Amino acid sequence: MPDVGTVAVVTPTIAARDHTREATLNQWRALGYEPLVIRQDPALPYGHRSQRQTARAAIIAGLQTGAEVIVYAEDDIDLDPRIPGVLGRAAAEEGPCSLWHRPRFRPTRIPSPGPDGVAITYARAARQWWGSQCVVLTRTQAIRLLGCSYGHGGIDMDLRLLAPIRITVPSLVGHRRLPRAATRARHYDCTDYEGPRTQEDPC
Repeated sequence: MPDVGTVAVVTPTIAARDHTREATLNQWRALGYEPLVIRQDPALPYGHRSQRQTARAAIIAGLQTGAEVIVYAEDDIDLDPRIPGVLGRAAAEEGPCSLWHRPRFRPTRIPSPGPDGVAITYARAARQWWGSQCVVLTRTQAIRLLGCSYGHGGIDMDLRLLAPIRITVPSLVGHRRLPRAATRARHYDCTDYEGPRTQEDPC
C-alpha cells in the first residue's frame, strides 16, 4: 500500500446500533484499523440534523488524533478487503473519495483499474451528491468540510460543497440490511459491490 501517513477511521453511531455495529467494526479491525466510535447524544432525536452534528463530532475526533487521512465510515456497512490497498490513491487533494456511490453518479467512461481491479474516477453530477457511507478525506479536506454548510440534510449534503468528488469503481462498501435511522428512505442498490456478502447485506 502506498504510504498515506496516519489514518483515522471514524464512525458516528446511535443507540439503536448497539447490537449490530460490531460486525462492521470487526471488519475494520481485521483490516488493521481501530475505529473511533462517536455516539450521538441520546437526548437528540434521530434525523438529518442530529446525524450531521454527530458526523461533525466524529470528524473532529479524527482530526484530534493528528491523522493525515480521515476515513469517515458509517456503522452499517460491509467492507471490501481491498480498502487498505486503495487508500493511497483515494487520499488525494483532487477531492474527497467515496468508497460507495449510487449508479447515477458513475460516469460513462471509467479509467482502467489498477492491479487490484479498482478504478478511481470523478463522480458525475457531484453537485447533486447523496450518500456518506464511507468517504476518504485528507486532513485538509476534513477541515474544509467542517467549514461547509449546505443548509439542510446530513453530512453528505455538505460534501457537495467539496466537489469534485471522486468514487471507486466498484464500490468498496455495501449497505447492511438494517433499519434506516435518519430517514425512511429505502436502501439504494449497490450492485457493483464485490466484497464479502454478510448476512445483513441487502444486495
